Amino acid sequence: MNLVKRIRNLIRHLLIGHLTYEHLHLEEKLLENKLMLGALHARISKNEHFKNIQEAEFKVFSQFGEDGIIQYLVNNLPIKNRTFVEIGSGDYSESNTRFLLEHNSWKGIIIDKESDVLDFVQKGKGKYLYYSYDLTALCKEITPENVNSILSKYFSANNIGLLSLDIDGIDYWIMEKILSSFKPEIIVHEYNATFGNTTPVSVPLKNHFDRNKEHYSGLYFGASLPAFFNLITKNGYYFVGTNTAGNNAFFVKNTIKGRIPKVTLENGFTMSKYRESKDKRGNLTYLTTQKERLNQLKSMKLINVKNNKTIHCSDLITN
Repeated sequence: MNLVKRIRNLIRHLLIGHLTYEHLHLEEKLLENKLMLGALHARISKNEHFKNIQEAEFKVFSQFGEDGIIQYLVNNLPIKNRTFVEIGSGDYSESNTRFLLEHNSWKGIIIDKESDVLDFVQKGKGKYLYYSYDLTALCKEITPENVNSILSKYFSANNIGLLSLDIDGIDYWIMEKILSSFKPEIIVHEYNATFGNTTPVSVPLKNHFDRNKEHYSGLYFGASLPAFFNLITKNGYYFVGTNTAGNNAFFVKNTIKGRIPKVTLENGFTMSKYRESKDKRGNLTYLTTQKERLNQLKSMKLINVKNNKTIHCSDLITN
């Protein structure tokens, strides 16, 4: 009986080991194909003259079409520093800078408050990134108080090629602090389209901000595009547009002249199309319009960053 059991276990081990090997081999081939297709897209778009940056979109590792926009920018602008910082990288399986790392061999720092980022690049499926490229991963909660001291360990004021900021929280206040000491050549940041394109507002500054704890809908976070537009342009940047998903905006340093035209806030704004709102039980409600979303948030407070006055989300509702 013991012999039969040992044979059964041996067969199971051999089968599972074979399947695991085949699965890993397949994943490697799929990754190779993703990178090759991304490289082909980047090569094709390099010499194109797009009407706006949204026409350059393609996705390899980014959530939406940010990979294509970033490639279009770095290929058509005289970027001096092949370095990046991504704050809010998640576990780095999906991010704005990973294609820059693997395709363009840029070096950089990725930061996330969850330990998943370290598990993926140091122990998990992404560990090849850590020995193949010049990548540093940090597990830290970024705040306005600590962000510049962390960045100053790796960068001087003017040697960041690209900054990506997406922490679903007090992004505006962190961006404000970063720009007081650092001037990246390209800035990519998440904005909250639900707050509209006319009023410069942000969620209030708060320690340990968690969008899902602040409001059950998950829609209360970050800042409006006008808030970021005013902050970033006054610090020496021009606006080149947003992605078609309506969640990321792109700015370029004024001293960098290339083929990418600047656009107005009105022409560059895009309302978000994804429908991630939830009810109190955590079920998706698929709210589509800005008015529907603001009605769910109407009692929540916002700061008008232009005059520092407190308003409510209901004040943003228009007929």
